[in-house]
Amino acid sequence: MLRAFYDWMVDGGLTPYLLVDAASEAAVVPGTHVVDGRILLNISPEAVRRLCLDKDAVRFDGRFSGQVFAVTAPIDTVLALYAKETGEGVMFDAGQLVPLMQQASAPNAPAVAPAKPPKPRLKLVT
Repeated sequence: MLRAFYDWMVDGGLTPYLLVDAASEAAVVPGTHVVDGRILLNISPEAVRRLCLDKDAVRFDGRFSGQVFAVTAPIDTVLALYAKETGEGVMFDAGQLVPLMQQASAPNAPAVAPAKPPKPRLKLVT
C-alpha cells in the first residue's frame, strides 16, 4: 500500500514526505534531525538513493548535512506519507490507513500552504 501511494505522488510530480517515529529503537535515522521524537524525510527520487519500500521497512540512503546516511524505518514506525505540495496522503494509526485530506490533519507535520496540483506532463519515450 505504501508503494502505491508513493508511486501516485511521484507520477503526479509531487514530493513525497515520510513522517517516522524516531523514538523507536528500531528506526535508524539521523538523530540530529529528530524533532519531538519524529523525523520528516523527503523521499523523492531526487532526494534519496536505493529506495526500498517493502512490507517490513522503508530503506534508503540520504544526505543529511552533507553526509550520506543509511536510513531504515520499520513499517510500524512510519506515521504518515504525504505530498508536500498538497498535504494529501495517508496517515498510519494503529495499523490502519487513514486518508489525509489536509496537511493540518497530520500530527506535528509542518504547515504547508495549499497549492494547485501541477499540470500533467507528457514525456516522449522513443
